[in-house]
Amino acid sequence: MKMNICPFCGQGRIYRVRQKPDISEYSDSQIIRFCDECEGIWKLDEPITDHTGSSIHRLAHDLGIPEALLWNDMEIVQIELLYDDTEKTLQVTDFQTGGSSCADYSAEDSLWGQNLHIDVFFSDALGKTADTLAAALPAINNKLAFLEELEDNIKRYTVEGAHAVTPECFTASLYPVAMVFVFKDSTERSQAYLELGCRPDYIAGHRIRIMINEQYRIECSGI
Repeated sequence: MKMNICPFCGQGRIYRVRQKPDISEYSDSQIIRFCDECEGIWKLDEPITDHTGSSIHRLAHDLGIPEALLWNDMEIVQIELLYDDTEKTLQVTDFQTGGSSCADYSAEDSLWGQNLHIDVFFSDALGKTADTLAAALPAINNKLAFLEELEDNIKRYTVEGAHAVTPECFTASLYPVAMVFVFKDSTERSQAYLELGCRPDYIAGHRIRIMINEQYRIECSGI
């Protein structure tokens, strides 16, 4: 899966963000697209090109509010993906119910060139139907694409403080084993957990657990 790189600067990633200040004149849903490099923004319903959009600075000026207010109250909803015919994303038909785990739905995918088992859990309030799964697929695919792009960063993050082997050897040994998505209040936002194993097995059969929260912040919750 590919990240949607900003067509204007050619470097930044495009995020879908929710703004808490009243920008209703700009977007009825308070949702805009935002480039984390050049600070370009696009309305939710306009195409992302180098000939469209505006900027955080211009939006603040048009609304007559401090630019810092937009920055401080910006909440990442998801990362925009650039899908094309060569890029496979998970579909409802890729998932099965039941199985050996207690998950509501499970699927097999790949990450970093390795097989990856995926479990998805929904709260009773959201329901556990195929329609709920379909609504949650953008959030699932977004986080998978996010992790695909950050392979080197995540592997380096997990080896901080490791001294039994060299960081280079330990990083090279890490591979994805399984991933769990938990949806509680919304199918657009999930708590996700990625489990990493080692080949050679430097951690004696244990797994390293990485948490990716609703704002795409990454934390290592230990072994």
